[in-house]
Amino acid sequence: MSAGDVVLAYYKDIPDADKLQEHLHPQFSVEWTSTRGYMEFSKKEILIMMQQLAKMNAGSRIDVREIITEGNNVSVKYDHYINPLDTPTEEKLYSRSLAMWKVENNKLLRGYVMSFIE
Repeated sequence: MSAGDVVLAYYKDIPDADKLQEHLHPQFSVEWTSTRGYMEFSKKEILIMMQQLAKMNAGSRIDVREIITEGNNVSVKYDHYINPLDTPTEEKLYSRSLAMWKVENNKLLRGYVMSFIE
């Protein structure tokens, strides 16, 4: 599996924490800067956040707009859409993001994400 395929599989499985766990390296970490501020997440913390995302929404979808792979480094531009619980048939843009990932042993090791949350 190429590094780009690993990243695409990760985004495909958001927000299913059980499936996401398969894509994350034991030493996973991500630095995330958004309109809500700067955050750092470990593997455990990102999985908890994804569980909360799944509980707060009827659905979630990632639209990968562009992906660039160079060896084990992957850059990706994507839009994140959600279906709120109160209007589950309505899809809303949640965020626009750029991310850089380092892949090791077919797992996401380290990430840097910048998001504009709508």
